[in-house]
Amino acid sequence: HKAIRRQRQMCIRDRFSNEYPNISIDVSVGTYKTIEDMIIAEEVDCGFMSGTMRKELKFVPLCVDRMLALVPPKLLPSGCKTLPLEAISDIDFIIPGEGSNYDIGRILRTAGVRPRVKYSVSDDYAAVAMAEGGLGMTIVPELILKGIGGNRAAVELEPACTRTIGIAERSIGTGSPACAAFTVSYTHLTLPTNSLV
Repeated sequence: HKAIRRQRQMCIRDRFSNEYPNISIDVSVGTYKTIEDMIIAEEVDCGFMSGTMRKELKFVPLCVDRMLALVPPKLLPSGCKTLPLEAISDIDFIIPGEGSNYDIGRILRTAGVRPRVKYSVSDDYAAVAMAEGGLGMTIVPELILKGIGGNRAAVELEPACTRTIGIAERSIGTGSPACAAFTVSYTHLTLPTNSLV
């Protein structure tokens, strides 16, 4: 998952390789749907996902990640310390790449909000840069902002919104022993997030 820091991934891979030297790790990248399809087709054993996914898969939650609004100060409604979800429809919206868009779509549908989409971009980083440039607002996972670094003026959504990141695998009893070992090894590490599940 893009939001999991590369440094942390390397640490996990190194630790896992030391504990299980006969198991190899191949990393594949794709959209949530692609990763889900690959797991179901048994092309991969597991994948990092957001908690919203197919019922055929088992989901092992790892951490909760806040969803934050990046709004240029000139577009933020006067006196707002948080951004009410209903205010989003009054601000030009930058819809980011598929990963975050999956979670953003769920949040907006649940709230009954129709954003005024002005730009659709291929990834979260482009959406962040455009919002910082004053072209509109976007909603971004906190892990993405931490991964980019810097000091960005993100505000909380009202009501507060989160996503759950975890490991998806085939249903209980059908996953590989390698995947089970990886999941156990990974869940024992502390992730760089607000709160662990």
